[in-house]
Amino acid sequence: MQLEKFVSFVSNGLVNAAGQLLQSLSVVLISLIIVPTQGIEVWGKFVSVIILPGLLIQLVSGGNTSYLLREFSFHPQQIKQAWQENYTTRLIVYGLLTLVLMLSIPVEISLKFSILFWATGNFLYQPFLVLIIFKRKFFLSLCLEISTLVPTLAYIYFSTPPLNELLIVTGISNYCKTILASFFFREIAFNNMKVSWRPSLFVEAFPFFTLSIIGILASRVGLYLAVLLLPDRELGLYQLINSFFSTLQVMAFFFIQPFIKHLYRIPSNKMRTVANKMFVFGSLFLLPGTALIWCVLELYFKLNISLTLLTAGYLMGLPYYYYAIYMNRITENGQRMIIRISLISIVTNLILSFVLINAMDVLGALLANVITQWGLLLFHFFYNEHKKLTQTSNV
Repeated sequence: MQLEKFVSFVSNGLVNAAGQLLQSLSVVLISLIIVPTQGIEVWGKFVSVIILPGLLIQLVSGGNTSYLLREFSFHPQQIKQAWQENYTTRLIVYGLLTLVLMLSIPVEISLKFSILFWATGNFLYQPFLVLIIFKRKFFLSLCLEISTLVPTLAYIYFSTPPLNELLIVTGISNYCKTILASFFFREIAFNNMKVSWRPSLFVEAFPFFTLSIIGILASRVGLYLAVLLLPDRELGLYQLINSFFSTLQVMAFFFIQPFIKHLYRIPSNKMRTVANKMFVFGSLFLLPGTALIWCVLELYFKLNISLTLLTAGYLMGLPYYYYAIYMNRITENGQRMIIRISLISIVTNLILSFVLINAMDVLGALLANVITQWGLLLFHFFYNEHKKLTQTSNV
């Protein structure tokens, strides 16, 4: 029985990780087709038109999953009501904010409709992710990703769609996932569904919203500024390098995730040893990863990538392998500290990005991330060293 539980735990974890990784890699996979066939300028334009709608979706959906998981756990008899109220309330807010955004962005009307189509498909699928997690339907999630991503990639490869059509095609994949998820979760999603307007849920979910948005801004503030300051070609290049190395960076979490519960059993004065080992592992793991990224950018995309840009990407991805251990072992006081240091890193990255992008274009954008990431590493090093000394002196 214990073996069966262990196998089930491991298999669910692997399937969940595969689904999450595939979802995060979908944009990278699309770029593998767009850049060689249509050029990096088209990719940069695609990134520039989806960045604001993507931010709007994150703002409306921020903290949604964590908030609902708490509500489902505390009130399991009200899962359907809580999900439906959350869905319709956020949908109304999304509609109002999207209307403002569509009236504000200075693009032609046909492109506005394409952006709206893409964004709405993305938004409609987001609330189903919490049902997948709560019901542990990880294999379903993986199947949804594969069954919609493969036809999308095939269509893009064989038809080389222009920007408007590219938005429509990638949007359709999200509508398909929404329809399929609606069928599998129909008892919760649409059984006696009523349109509800409960704005108080935004107040209740605000702590989760804060953590979610801070995390998003901390990882993407450089990209948001790059959209404003870089032309399409340089923006496309920066987004590719940033997304590839960010994927390697996120791999640290997948390595740590199976052992998170054990982190709380490790004495605080031993955590530095674990973090050091992860840092050494990361420094080695990123070497073949960087070589693979060079092969894609240089040999496949033919972008003539300099060693300086690759080195900056490597240095950007490495620090997280050290401080990920501390980020995944935090107490209530630690959460407040993480919020404060994350806000400082956002402001720092914003200032550095503005200065360095104007001075060095793509390299400047990467260097801003490098400096911010190593600043976070130094903070966690000295902060936890201070905690260790304090605990030692109290013994």
